[in-house]
Amino acid sequence: MAQNSLEKTVEDTFSFLKEFDWIHSVQVTKIFDGTLHQIPSEWLPCLTELNTQELNNLPFLGEASVQMYPTWPASLHEFLSVASRLSLPRDQVDLQPVSVDAGMARGMSKKKLHEVSYMASLVDEVVAEANCDLIVDVGSGLGYLDHVLHQVYQHSVLGLETVDSHVTGAETRAATQGLQCGVKSVKFNLTNSATCFEQFEALLAKAASSLVCRSKNLVKSQATSVDSEAATKPESEMRTARCSLPCVCLVGLHCCGDLSPTMLAVFNQVASVQAVCFVSCCYHKMRCVSGEYNSFPLSHRCREVSTHLKKENPPYLIPPQTLRLGAQETRNRWKDQTEKDHLDHMHHVAYRGLLELADCCQAAAQRKLVRKCDFSSFEAFLCSFFSSSFFSQADISSGTSILRDLHTKYKDDFRLIEVFTALQTVLQPVIESFIYNDRLLWLMEQGHSNVKVVPVFSETISPRNLALVVIK
Repeated sequence: MAQNSLEKTVEDTFSFLKEFDWIHSVQVTKIFDGTLHQIPSEWLPCLTELNTQELNNLPFLGEASVQMYPTWPASLHEFLSVASRLSLPRDQVDLQPVSVDAGMARGMSKKKLHEVSYMASLVDEVVAEANCDLIVDVGSGLGYLDHVLHQVYQHSVLGLETVDSHVTGAETRAATQGLQCGVKSVKFNLTNSATCFEQFEALLAKAASSLVCRSKNLVKSQATSVDSEAATKPESEMRTARCSLPCVCLVGLHCCGDLSPTMLAVFNQVASVQAVCFVSCCYHKMRCVSGEYNSFPLSHRCREVSTHLKKENPPYLIPPQTLRLGAQETRNRWKDQTEKDHLDHMHHVAYRGLLELADCCQAAAQRKLVRKCDFSSFEAFLCSFFSSSFFSQADISSGTSILRDLHTKYKDDFRLIEVFTALQTVLQPVIESFIYNDRLLWLMEQGHSNVKVVPVFSETISPRNLALVVIK
């Protein structure tokens, strides 16, 4: 996508999200604060009459809604059409997954195995295109991806972790796999600062001598590289020179919060980092102070639009709830919901909302108790919720009475919960696409043109399936 076209897309997305702020900026536990009654009255007859299959299909309609439901109001058609246009494609690309044997797969869940198999294949393609010597995996965990990249493709891999137990676990796992060299995990916290960039470069120089110079792929490249410099310098001197500045591909599998923007900053500032390939997650964990995010939006154009909207009366801010929705289940999971699934979800959201209104106990304790509750009926929920020793008899009596009164007051609104959730599901890909498009635009503004977003996983298996790829 050209930069001008991308600028127009992010501008349109900002305006669209502002218009439908009442859908995506909601804290679900406060669903009974009037949110449900913001659904346009002209939409309600259409949406409340949908059967389960039709409701599941709502987020997929896009422009086709006009043909399928010609009597629906134009505003609803427009909402569905624009949401579809502003969403990035999510269908998994045609990528051959790497074969992972039983030894390498040990400890991986089916979801993790799926992710590692396809991510390793994509990373290998990026490394080949960028001609990289070293892969640096940020947030490498127990080294699942690293070990596959090294064992299958013979890549040199350095894993960066902030948790001591993960570093130890990765090193132990590597030893169990018989990986003596070429892959290593170290404790290192990557941050967006000049000091960290310097420390990172020093780490790369050290890693190059211990990892890259012994890797099979570098040996092969050295064996086939013939130039005038090699003819005048000893091989040992040439090897030292090459290893001091490795060509790095920075990767990350489900980078949380601010980690993805930090990796982009490293790519932009550190000359030896020639490529980046990562999948992001947990956008709502990006640091936010007084409505200002450290790393969102990133692009100059998005920041201009954001600044303009903040000056309006009332000012517009994107809350963490919006970014949380962007990191939630996608429409592919929604489309398979059964009638019972919808009923269970409705009860869960409704009863949590009633608890919020009743203020029965501290939020942390409430969440823990609710996870264990029976949602088959309201009476069953009351019984299971108040069965905890957390409550005194007086608490139980008072809380039960308050919740029953609230249930009577709001039970007629329960039917709107799944309709509202469907509208949120329509907006989820818009929000996630906005985050990725903002990052793509920032990269273009920095002069990087070889950028793309790749749906690397099956969305049904791994909802966070978008990989951002950039090569210098």
